[in-house]
Amino acid sequence: SSRLLRRPPKAGQNYSLPLAAFGFAEILVGVTGLLSPLLLDAASFLYQALHQASPDSLGVLTVARLVCSFAILAVPTAMMGITLPLLSAAVSTPGTANGTGISLLYAINTLGAMTGTLLSGMILIPAIGIQRSFLLAAALNVIVGVIAIWIARRDDVGLRNSDRGSIS
Repeated sequence: SSRLLRRPPKAGQNYSLPLAAFGFAEILVGVTGLLSPLLLDAASFLYQALHQASPDSLGVLTVARLVCSFAILAVPTAMMGITLPLLSAAVSTPGTANGTGISLLYAINTLGAMTGTLLSGMILIPAIGIQRSFLLAAALNVIVGVIAIWIARRDDVGLRNSDRGSIS
């Protein structure tokens, strides 16, 4: 996210680029979440094949677990990791102290993570099962992402329209 945040806005573009990038990251989290069952099945198939080929090779099996875990988790965890810096940049005002606002954003993010963990483990999974809880979480990520992109686009269009109005 730092490369994206270092880019100056293009002509006619305001600072909603971090918000749009946040939206795309949230959508990727949701999509990779939806793909996780398929990826886990593929990893299980690969691991079983390797286990049959070399059942006594702890090193091969450990490396296979590591590679499969990394392949499945790399994109969603990276996307989750960049969301807070992008959102922080989206709500920050250049040239002003933003510590209180970003601290509040971090607190809300942490509270959301705790709430999601408790809600999924204690309420959602017992009530609707793992599969539906999984689908609900992925759908919520996609919805949040689409809303963020919509707001970013709306803000960009609004800024361009107000700039045009001030020129005439």
